[in-house]
Amino acid sequence: MKQSDIDALNELIDSIKSRYEEIKCEAEKDLEIDEFDLDTSLLAIPKLHGKWLDHFTENTIFLKDLYSLKEKTKLERWKYYQGKQTDKYYAENGIVHEKILKTDLDKYLSADEKIKMVNDACTHQKALTDYIEKVMKEISNRNFHIRAIIDWRKFMSGVN
Repeated sequence: MKQSDIDALNELIDSIKSRYEEIKCEAEKDLEIDEFDLDTSLLAIPKLHGKWLDHFTENTIFLKDLYSLKEKTKLERWKYYQGKQTDKYYAENGIVHEKILKTDLDKYLSADEKIKMVNDACTHQKALTDYIEKVMKEISNRNFHIRAIIDWRKFMSGVN
């Protein structure tokens, strides 16, 4: 496998990880409820929901693109191990110096470094997308949290 492919996939994984950290910091700020200004927190819910829906949509589309890349990579590497790739591909990636039986092909594919890296990218992006989805659910539940704060304050002050 070409070093440039490995570098590109490592860069992709690193960018997903850094994006996750950015999203996490952003979520911490957005999920905070100002206990002294509940009106503003309540009014911010639709805006926050729209913002996080955009994040979710963007990251879901990217995840689907990664799944497509995963399938293309699997086919590319399957053709490589079966001896059905182009001469140019073999010149760039090297030649398989052994005859691989069809029954053993799945072992080669599951151990292939490029496929593993694409799978890692998919896993990290899936985790990011799931995190964003949970943030959206938490934003949707803010009404209940704010209502609970108001009810607790009423209870503590003795007001029914």
